[in-house]
Amino acid sequence: FHDCEPVSAGGAWNTLPDEVTERLGADCDVVVRFGFGLLKGDILTAPEYGVISSHGSDIRRYRGMGPRITFLNGDRTADVTLQRLTEDIDGGKVITMSSRRLPDRPTIDEVFGRIYDLKTRIFAGGIDRLRQPDFEYIEPESLGEYYAHSRLEKSPVFAGRVVLKNNLRRLRRIGPRRVGDVHRGW
Repeated sequence: FHDCEPVSAGGAWNTLPDEVTERLGADCDVVVRFGFGLLKGDILTAPEYGVISSHGSDIRRYRGMGPRITFLNGDRTADVTLQRLTEDIDGGKVITMSSRRLPDRPTIDEVFGRIYDLKTRIFAGGIDRLRQPDFEYIEPESLGEYYAHSRLEKSPVFAGRVVLKNNLRRLRRIGPRRVGDVHRGW
């Protein structure tokens, strides 16, 4: 593990300090990225297998804000893409993908829960896959629409849609009798 402060490269983009990039390139075959927003620069090619990161959707369908779009669109599965990062937003070289069925009418927490579960499982298999002598990246024919975090997270309409749909699903699970029982208990 190597904790460091990213260097802002404008907007959501970050780079790593030169000394960190050199050290990681010399000491690591692959770097696993957690956090830092969007990453660019020499770090992406310094280690033999680059920098890998998971994305909370199938990048052939959604890039950017994956889980919330999965929820709003009523998708039947939660998907995760493990990719070798490039300077394309969620357009890296695909190492592997994983998918898991969602329950009927999931809440936003259930969507995120399935995605986090997939993300915790995908790294070990992805690194093993990278090390195979016959490994080839998955080349998507096209990339999905890009949903910008910065634009959507600040949108009252977007936030309202997520909150309303989530709360309606929660209320339906409680049912009319339990809602009344809860209300009388206040």
